Amino acid sequence: MAAALAWAYLAAALLVAALLWGLGDRTLLGTVLLFMGRWVFLLPLLVFVPLVAWLRAGMLLPLAAGALVLLGPVMGFRTGWRRLLPAPAGEHVRVVTFNVGGDLLSPRMLPLVLDRWQAQIVGLQECGEALSTVVPRMPGWHAHVTRDLCFLSRYPIREAAVMDRSALDRVKQSEPDEPGGAGYVVRFVLDGPAGPIRAANLHLETPRKGLEGLMSRDLRRMRNNTEIRGIEAKLARE
Repeated sequence: MAAALAWAYLAAALLVAALLWGLGDRTLLGTVLLFMGRWVFLLPLLVFVPLVAWLRAGMLLPLAAGALVLLGPVMGFRTGWRRLLPAPAGEHVRVVTFNVGGDLLSPRMLPLVLDRWQAQIVGLQECGEALSTVVPRMPGWHAHVTRDLCFLSRYPIREAAVMDRSALDRVKQSEPDEPGGAGYVVRFVLDGPAGPIRAANLHLETPRKGLEGLMSRDLRRMRNNTEIRGIEAKLARE
């Protein structure tokens, strides 16, 4: 029993890693793995470790190997331990990103929140018409405004490149009844105090719509959402 539990756990960990890295954002199961809490795969160890140690201690090795697979390839060793280290020396840059949902942030409140954030780089998504008018007039800030996106920087903007989204528009036209396909990306090069700073302001299609389709057993909606996000990701990387 102990051997079966230990080897099964290792096999399951390897399968999760393969699905995540090989099929993530390409298939239904891979997408679910990308956006779920991956720490849940460590929970069986709370039962398996004492049980296997009691039945057959030698089988703790496959359990440890499975745990390492989950902590490494699956979780990327993101356990929060770096917060225990001293803060790195050098120039500190605070970046704020905020989906304002069109009108969640009043233009009159913008100077107040910028002062409160004390950031050097601010990216706003779903930036409505009223906010888009105010952003370029913020004193002490360099600004860039395009469809859906507003960007403010304390550092001069040397370059701003807007992503071509014509391929996305063609997909949306072929599926007019399907929601989604934001796909707005602007890439910046800023004149930072220690050299160029590269930043991007982006608003890509949310996986939420596909996951909602999955919850309502609408697999077609999940597939279409995955296809649109795949095109967006490819364009954004390029």
